[in-house]
Amino acid sequence: MKDGGLYQDLLQARFMIGSGPKIDVGERGNFITPFLQLGASYIDSYGNSSSGSSGSSGLVIHNEDYTRNWHILCGMGIDWQFEAIVPSSLNLQCTYTPLPVYRDPVAYTAVVGNEQYDRLLQGKLLQVMLSYRVHFYFKKAQ
Repeated sequence: MKDGGLYQDLLQARFMIGSGPKIDVGERGNFITPFLQLGASYIDSYGNSSSGSSGSSGLVIHNEDYTRNWHILCGMGIDWQFEAIVPSSLNLQCTYTPLPVYRDPVAYTAVVGNEQYDRLLQGKLLQVMLSYRVHFYFKKAQ
């Protein structure tokens, strides 16, 4: 197990397309865009995952069936573009994977105190991302 807590051997690439109305806010060209998205995600789970330490509790996921699949994604969010010192934006989005990520349930072992529990994991993903962007324009729009 790696030291330092939780880790997972997972690679994900997302491709999303979406749209929403542009709502002007304020006087300086600030605007908010609520949006809906659809897309796909490639997920490659190529190893084991662990959390905790070698102490009294922990979790180990044994993923022998390496997962390399495409999945459907749907999402929504809000983008706020504003003039700070430089043109910037804050983007908050939620993305949901409506179908199970793994083809077959993945076995994992949870250790709590002196007891050990063997379980199966079959899940969907809900991801929340907050990003801050700085916009650099090479040519000013006319």
